Amino acid sequence: MGNVANPRTGTCRTLHRLQCVEKAKICQGHCDSKYKCLVRHRNGKFHDNKGMLLALEDLVTLDKPTIRSSHCEFLLDSDSPYSKCRPCYKIRTLLRIALSRYQHVIEIASLKRVGVHSHVNHRYLLEKEKDFKLRNQHQHIRSLERKLTHMATKLSIATEKVGVHLNSDMHEDVCSIMKQEDNEVVKLHPEGSFQRMFWSQQLNASRVQKASAMKWHPLMIKWCLYLRYKSSGAYEALRESGCLKLPSQRTLRDYTHVVKAANGFTLDIDEQLVRVSKLLTLKEWQKCVALVIDEMFIREDLVYDKTNDELIGFTDLGDINNHLVAYEKCLNEDTCPTVANSMLVFMVCSFFTQMKYPYVQFPCANVSGDLLFAPIWEAVFRLERCGFKVLTITFDGAAANRRFLKLMGSEKVLFKVINKYSLEKRPLFFFSDPPHLLKTTRNCLASKARHLWCNGSDILFQHITDMYYRDREKSMGLLLLPKIKLEHIQLTPFSRMRVDLAAQLLSETVAKALVLSGDPAVQETAKFVTMFDKFFDALNVSNYTSGVNKRKVFQQPYRSGDDFRLKWLKEEFLVFLDTWEQSVQARPGFSASEKQKMLLSPQTLLGLRITVNSFIGLVQYLFTLEGVESFLSQRIGQDPLEKFFGCQRQRDHLCEAIVEK
Repeated sequence: MGNVANPRTGTCRTLHRLQCVEKAKICQGHCDSKYKCLVRHRNGKFHDNKGMLLALEDLVTLDKPTIRSSHCEFLLDSDSPYSKCRPCYKIRTLLRIALSRYQHVIEIASLKRVGVHSHVNHRYLLEKEKDFKLRNQHQHIRSLERKLTHMATKLSIATEKVGVHLNSDMHEDVCSIMKQEDNEVVKLHPEGSFQRMFWSQQLNASRVQKASAMKWHPLMIKWCLYLRYKSSGAYEALRESGCLKLPSQRTLRDYTHVVKAANGFTLDIDEQLVRVSKLLTLKEWQKCVALVIDEMFIREDLVYDKTNDELIGFTDLGDINNHLVAYEKCLNEDTCPTVANSMLVFMVCSFFTQMKYPYVQFPCANVSGDLLFAPIWEAVFRLERCGFKVLTITFDGAAANRRFLKLMGSEKVLFKVINKYSLEKRPLFFFSDPPHLLKTTRNCLASKARHLWCNGSDILFQHITDMYYRDREKSMGLLLLPKIKLEHIQLTPFSRMRVDLAAQLLSETVAKALVLSGDPAVQETAKFVTMFDKFFDALNVSNYTSGVNKRKVFQQPYRSGDDFRLKWLKEEFLVFLDTWEQSVQARPGFSASEKQKMLLSPQTLLGLRITVNSFIGLVQYLFTLEGVESFLSQRIGQDPLEKFFGCQRQRDHLCEAIVEK
């Protein structure tokens, strides 16, 4: 008996266990493909809300991938009727819930892309997505038509049942009620309030026998002009309804056409500008203004003006320029007058008040920098003569504007001259519109013809594109780039002109997302985005609260001439541009044209240097004036003029171009 092996010895126990393992079944986990995509979306691991690991993907144990519980037992008894262990069965319910949420998010994302209100361009949709979107839109339109018909039917039935026809007696009763309640309204609303004025105007209008006998209050006229400006059709419908007594559009026209609109400078426009700006009541520091210049395309067309008995639509750049153009045409044996295809507009914008006045307009065609010289200086002269202090001239980076700067001096970066029409010989600063510079910077970054490079690293639009697509692959959880959409990445000719898309792309959020990726190859791109985000914030301060609300110190208003942002612009931003250019020029093995493609366009770089140097000088000068306590940098931009152009296009019911008249 002593030679018989004891089954409790280590060898026997090991053999016994091996036999049990050989007979045991392997836990199959969850092999469903729907669960695999759910876990793979989370990098092969599934956590609960508290961050505890619940399940993970197993690619080794079986001949096919499976999802196991983090506490999976791996082996089952050979006689077990189940294919999964107990922990794996427990997580199945959690996986189902998570899968349902995942599919719901996917469905919402799909609806945003191809839904009825989707703004995704059709060129980026698949054929089945286009069919789905068109079917949804067709059903939506039919549903709206049915609702509209149903509402119209209900309204007509309700009108027949409970509608009351107002006769003259009813009108007299309403007027008497208004007269009786007049004292209550006067007590309720103080003198000078709009509500009291509006009530008195409606009461007076109900008493007059003829509409021509009504004398309208100036504030009422301004309010009606505002309504008519928003929608002429809506104003006329409101007036014809009889609910309110409003002046006719012919009466409003008398107020809007007090000064006859004409091309070029006129004394009437100067006098109206002085009245509108309340120049005589302003303090000296409040008279500082910017002259904003931009050009809007119009349709080539001729319109007959019966008032002046003349055709409108030919170019008119002032007497001197007209003679120069006529002389040039004579040399070329061309006697046919030129029809204007664009409108050059000068707008006067105050730095410290809300005054934004479209000062003068010139119909032109292919205007050059030589032809800009005379009207710009005449505008400065007339404004100085009126009593304004012209400190800046803002325009975009067009070739004519760059030619004008070359005429002003031979310096490589000319950003200011002496205002020869000012008594104290003030500086006159030149600006390239900061939003326009940001837009051209984004376009250079996204251009396929350029490959930006700096200090041994690439600055690529592809880095942001890859980050966007990786971010969108995560259909659940927080996004690193929540505001970046497909229209930011796949640029069209229209989206290239949108400043808001450029500002969101070159933003602090994108820069931080690139840094968090941890890829050394994208760090220079992150630095590039950070630089231009701060540049745009510093030169686009629009109010006194956004810097605090958004917790961005670069968006706070300027309150002194030694603001830290001025030092940053001079010692960091300009140095960044110079260092970038020097590193590219020192790179061996590339031609001059190839090196040029590693930088921003020369026009953009010149505009950036001019604008930054002018802005530093302007802020330092403004805070030497007595009474200046704060300054908003957005006042130097072209936004008011662009808004004015948009209003003119709306008035003409067109989205592209308008006729000169």
